[in-house]
Amino acid sequence: MIPVFSAHAFEDISRVAKVLNSGVLSERAMVDQFRAELERMFAHEYVVPLNSCTSAITLALRLLGVGPGDEVVSTPFTMIATNCAIAALGAKIVWCDVDPATFSADMKSVYARCTPATKAVVLTCVGGVTPDHLDGYPPDAPPLVIDAAHSFMTSYRGTHISHWGDYACFSFQSIKHLTTGDGGALAVNSRRLAGVDPSGYHGTTPVEQNYLRADRMKWFGISRTAPPGMSRLEHQMTSDITEFGYKFHMNDLTAAVGLSCIDKALAAVQRSREHAAFYQRAFAGVPGLTRVVLPDGCEPAWWIYGVLAADADGLMKQCAAHGIETTRLWRRNDTYTCFRGSAGTQLPGMDTVAAHAVFIPSGWWVTDRDRDTIAEQIIRFQQHHAAS
Repeated sequence: MIPVFSAHAFEDISRVAKVLNSGVLSERAMVDQFRAELERMFAHEYVVPLNSCTSAITLALRLLGVGPGDEVVSTPFTMIATNCAIAALGAKIVWCDVDPATFSADMKSVYARCTPATKAVVLTCVGGVTPDHLDGYPPDAPPLVIDAAHSFMTSYRGTHISHWGDYACFSFQSIKHLTTGDGGALAVNSRRLAGVDPSGYHGTTPVEQNYLRADRMKWFGISRTAPPGMSRLEHQMTSDITEFGYKFHMNDLTAAVGLSCIDKALAAVQRSREHAAFYQRAFAGVPGLTRVVLPDGCEPAWWIYGVLAADADGLMKQCAAHGIETTRLWRRNDTYTCFRGSAGTQLPGMDTVAAHAVFIPSGWWVTDRDRDTIAEQIIRFQQHHAAS
């Protein structure tokens, strides 16, 4: 079976062994090194390593002042973690529609759902593909959080995705291009200081102040860096907490895995891009099959590749019969009981995606021969289906 998901194998575990033998497993030097690598790859000054993308989204919303009763516009086509982060803060989810051309949010629907009660908008870049016209997001619109879980090296308009939105949230979960086993990161861009006295954060700009807030709030509201001449324990005992935080920090063990994975991750992104380009060419003009339409200026990481098929169930059965795993990717979130009470029910784009989306193997583990087999079986099924 050609799997739709897989995880990296590690030949060199020297960094991990070094941490295990050091007697220090929590957040120390390895996390600092991993942070520096992320900042280098993203060309971004303000990146906070965390224990998951879910934590990053939760933290971003907290930094924007989202709380009980607030409205947050979000997509129903995403990993449930995205919307669990909203629900965890007591906010009300308002569903925007999905653009079947990109599988990401329909920006016209996003704007239509925004009201004076909207405290934030969360947009998921499915497969690393940005919503169309992301660059047209108005500066006076509600704060924007980018769920970039699939977008480790996605760029838009020549700029890494970490620089878009008030906050961008990354996943380094086990099957991502870059993995720490489980982990994430938050890139801070916001100039909005929501519900906080900035005098408690001694940054020189609002963005830096929000970065310092995030860096404290990831560990209960206390900075993990002690002042010179003070031990971390003494710092913890003497520090005031002005905003409560969470146990969201990354540890040295997971950071060591991430540092060991960087070269693999960059190669994996390149391979995923090659596969996606092949599929885009191979599926051109195939009856009953619709390819992704890339927004102008978007260079996706292509963590996963999907199509719309007239007979999605039939196509998936055809693939399974020939040893090819496929997936619908996610159940639409607006059907979960836990989100009962959310708003926005007329979602024709989501209906199309739910009925016709099929995601196929496209990661670094897929060989050229695998890729040829996948394309051949899909094209053969579509041609037969069109002729019948």
